[in-house]
Amino acid sequence: MRIEGLGWNVRKTAAGAEGNLPLGWQGEVVVADPVLEASLRGLAFVASVAVAGVAPGTALGTTVPFTLYNPKSSGKLLIPIEVSLGYVSGTLGAGTIAYVTSATITEAAPAGTALTARSTKIGSSTAATGQAAVTVTVAANSLLVGPAFNLQASLASTAVAPYEVRDRCFGRFVITEGAYLGLQGIAAAGTSPLVMLGMSWVEVPV
Repeated sequence: MRIEGLGWNVRKTAAGAEGNLPLGWQGEVVVADPVLEASLRGLAFVASVAVAGVAPGTALGTTVPFTLYNPKSSGKLLIPIEVSLGYVSGTLGAGTIAYVTSATITEAAPAGTALTARSTKIGSSTAATGQAAVTVTVAANSLLVGPAFNLQASLASTAVAPYEVRDRCFGRFVITEGAYLGLQGIAAAGTSPLVMLGMSWVEVPV
């Protein structure tokens, strides 16, 4: 029996439509996690807060520590793969790092310090469409989507500290044109806490 396929690409398929089986980089049928294939094709990107860190925040509001924004009329959908948190300094306050988003895509674009997004295909010069930023001002109070990480009240000398934690969220969120997904602390203030926040994502046509 012969099975035919088509080299993997990113396209939208209507419900009930027939099509070729997608073939991967080495001729394999792509049936499971497509993240590696997206990286091989130069369609995945990653951005991180600088080594100096950022305050994780304490409550929902119009300032968000980290956002990934999909510009209006970008022609792309952004699919987060994984988010990560690393401890930098200070005393963390107990609470949660949560996913947050905009109330409506008609809001003004978030304004913050832009971060450099890099292709996960190291050495690729492909530019990202998604715009990652730190210490971001948004047009209206951010809305809670759900928890990403727990924070414990700790500092550098604590025996078990959250030096790095990850949430593999691939497939859980899709960021449409004009919307953002952010990371926001909902926690006690602590004492001068600083963390690194990062996100990787795949970009596909609308």
